[in-house]
Amino acid sequence: MFKYFQQGTNLFKFKFQCNLVFKQKLHFNSSQAQKVLCSDPIDQICRKTFEKYGWQVTELPKSIPEEELIKIIGEYNALVVRSGTKVTENVIQHGKNLKYIGRAGTGVDNIDLEAATNKGILVMNTPGGNTVSTAEHTMALIMSLSRNIPQGTSSLQEGRWDRKFLEGVELSGKTIGIIGIGKIGALISKWCNAFGMRVIGYDPVLSPEKAEDYGLNLVTLDKIYEQSDFITVHTPLNNNTKNLFNKNSLQKCKKGVKLINCARGGIINEEDLLEALEKNQVGGAALDVFSEEPPKSPILKRLISHKKVVSTPHLGASTGEAQVKVAQSIAQQISEAFLGQSLFGVVNAPVGYELAMNPGFQPYIALGQKIGSFQGQMMEQSFSVKKIEIQYFGEFLQRSAQVVTSAVLAGLLNSFQGDVKYNLMNSQVQAANLGLQIQQNFNPEHSITKNVIGVIFEGEVNGVKLQKKLLGSCYGANKDSYLIGIDDYEVFLPLDGHILVEKHQDTPGVLADTTRIMAQNNYNIQNLYLGRNKIDGTAISGVQVDRPISEEIRGLIQNTNHVNQAYKIHINKVTFKFSSKQKIEKPNQKPQNPNFSSGPCSKHPEFDLKNFALKDSMKVLGRSHRSKLGKQRIALALEKTRKILNIPENYKIALVPGSDTGAVEMAMWSMLGPKTVDVAYWESFGKGWYTDVKDHLKLKCNKISTDNYGELPDLSQVNPKNDLVFVYNGTTSGVKVKNLDFISENREGLVIADCTSGIFAQNIGPYSKIDVLTFSWQKVLGGEGGHGILILSPKAVERLESYKPERPLPKIFRMTKKGKLDESLFKDSPINTPSMLCIEDYIDALEWVERQGGVKKIQEICDQNLKIVEDFVKQNKNWISFLAKDPEIRSNTSVCLAIDASSEQIKKINSLLENEGVAYDVNGYKDAPPSLRIWCGATVKGEDIRRALEWIKWAFQEVKQN
Repeated sequence: MFKYFQQGTNLFKFKFQCNLVFKQKLHFNSSQAQKVLCSDPIDQICRKTFEKYGWQVTELPKSIPEEELIKIIGEYNALVVRSGTKVTENVIQHGKNLKYIGRAGTGVDNIDLEAATNKGILVMNTPGGNTVSTAEHTMALIMSLSRNIPQGTSSLQEGRWDRKFLEGVELSGKTIGIIGIGKIGALISKWCNAFGMRVIGYDPVLSPEKAEDYGLNLVTLDKIYEQSDFITVHTPLNNNTKNLFNKNSLQKCKKGVKLINCARGGIINEEDLLEALEKNQVGGAALDVFSEEPPKSPILKRLISHKKVVSTPHLGASTGEAQVKVAQSIAQQISEAFLGQSLFGVVNAPVGYELAMNPGFQPYIALGQKIGSFQGQMMEQSFSVKKIEIQYFGEFLQRSAQVVTSAVLAGLLNSFQGDVKYNLMNSQVQAANLGLQIQQNFNPEHSITKNVIGVIFEGEVNGVKLQKKLLGSCYGANKDSYLIGIDDYEVFLPLDGHILVEKHQDTPGVLADTTRIMAQNNYNIQNLYLGRNKIDGTAISGVQVDRPISEEIRGLIQNTNHVNQAYKIHINKVTFKFSSKQKIEKPNQKPQNPNFSSGPCSKHPEFDLKNFALKDSMKVLGRSHRSKLGKQRIALALEKTRKILNIPENYKIALVPGSDTGAVEMAMWSMLGPKTVDVAYWESFGKGWYTDVKDHLKLKCNKISTDNYGELPDLSQVNPKNDLVFVYNGTTSGVKVKNLDFISENREGLVIADCTSGIFAQNIGPYSKIDVLTFSWQKVLGGEGGHGILILSPKAVERLESYKPERPLPKIFRMTKKGKLDESLFKDSPINTPSMLCIEDYIDALEWVERQGGVKKIQEICDQNLKIVEDFVKQNKNWISFLAKDPEIRSNTSVCLAIDASSEQIKKINSLLENEGVAYDVNGYKDAPPSLRIWCGATVKGEDIRRALEWIKWAFQEVKQN
């Protein structure tokens, strides 16, 4: 993941698959219906999504008080909330069956994360789901403030015409200051630039280069106050941002400034704001959030009714689109977690790197996270980070550098960000998104102790370059985290709990004053540590106490004699819930046939090359395809095709060049043109047909598609007036069409269906809804590639005879003579010279089908093979799942399996399987997510599939553990 720093990849949304052991620890169980409570009003798509997975859903029409919630929460496995429900420690303690809490939105300050984590409950949110809606609402409030739109509306409604008193200001040319440049802040910057505004911003961890990309100049907080005509805030509510706008900071602002808050109530001190409005220091305020919701206090009521205030009842995310997005997302996330498929948007998940399961590395990962958090909490608001250098001393730590770097960044980002919790899986990506420069340096052993981690922040305070440095290591039998250096001071400070750090003059009485204030305010001092700098006569001390240090106490201590700066630090305990994994031994049985390729596919079980060569029919080899014998064999292949597949007598069947691809292209080049073409696709081959129609045939066409492997697009978009091209079964995605209900019996256009990997294995049809059906026998029948089969309905023949394309047709595409169908092609005379060996191979495969009992029996074998895989996935759902989540659209031939592994790890799994000779060609398609493809067509024996799956499990464990 470190490559993201070099490439500057702009990623914010993250998804990760938790490791095998973590999932086992959570005891995923989808065999019984999970019970879900939606305690706040939410879009119906949430319930429908849950019910699609078979979960039981209870929806409450409105939020209920805590005392009522605790009476019912015990029977539910998951709780979904918006901002109305307060999920307190008491609620969590009563949730005896609760596994997941889902926040349909971003902010999770209404959920007690510590209580949830302590009880092993995962909390999820939907980051990014309401970005656009909140940014749009902010712009609406900015414009309402600038042009007095709400006041104008109310004055007209009251019968007044107050043009003179409601004169506004233009946004163009004004300066807007944005505090907090996340996704919302960046979007607002873009839009404000479009209005001709000068945009400045403040974010302690955003680089100037990234700020430039967003169209703003990065400045200090004081510059925001001094220069801004409008200030909008988009930060979480935490210790650093609570009362950010107070009497002092409002006095620093440009007179007449207009404030907008669509972030969190409490960032603006509302009593101080009211006073500033009445003194005209603040020219207006637009508030969507309040410290108390709904507002009830006298101060808030006065503020809301003030003539210079525009207020809305927390509508930032209240758009239909945003409500649908977050409601569907949270239901999908929780459902996938129940099934053990993936975790997404988790804000309190344990770490995810495989190295974090190694007990030897865990103490240093915890150390890195604590140092990052310590640094973040010691940063003044005016300190702007430019570069982070992470130093590793000792060979042991060099091996864990990547994961420790992630830990440092997670600790840092979590000290600033309140809405999203960062961990080893996403911290480097988010740091790159913020434009932070990260540098790793490797050194021999440190002079103090063997293994040391150093973290250096380089930045500026009011234009002055500064450097902040921490050194840490692990000591004792439990490898506890200690700071051993702060800047130029040597210390020995445990990184745990509540710590007051003060920089002061090295003079008698300083620590006495500190301990006196602590004792007078009932703080129990656990430990006290001191580091001295004899050169400049200063010192640094750390006082560890038994409870959180209030801002009031910190202020009292900082104002004592000889104290230069005091910081209150809280270091969370880092715990690891991983257990050791039992190594899986190599399976003792290998598949008899290790060929699981999705094309060409495994030969049928009765195929024997020696016996095949001795068949009487092989006399045709070396004979002309135009000879009597040659024509007889071609005609026999077409006759058996019609009989086995029950093709209607009035449909034409031809053997054509170029395998299935050639058959489809013959049809498209010869017949498409008179009508608009709908191309429906959900995998790579269908996408290729769309490119052909659009770019090569240059026809008017509609794309009906999805980029999500494992899903179908909305096929109801198919227009019966248009021609239609689609792939019946997606070899690269493992998805098939459930039925042909989306095709009208009364359609006007032609339907061209590429059925290669579905024919013989699936119930294709009804044929009355398909005009051109193509396939090659290399798939389900395990035949040799080279030729394809083209089947035409009477309607397709009519199109061939009535439509002459303006484009030139290659000879091998021509199916008519003098405007009429060339019947010889559909009897025994292919358009070009075929391989008689391939045709004999096809006949041999068709005869095998007949010996099995016909196509129904072949379909049963395919279904049974798929069932073997489904049973395996069900037993191993903590690391393997189907790309096609919906069983009704899941292919029974090309079975695509998502694996909890990276693309590089998938390659290693494949190499292991091939080296052992147990599974060839099972790698997923190059454009698909990290996955494996196992061909489950009827030519593959079920027992071979069982054995191959056990080998895949072994290979997965080998790669993940190593």
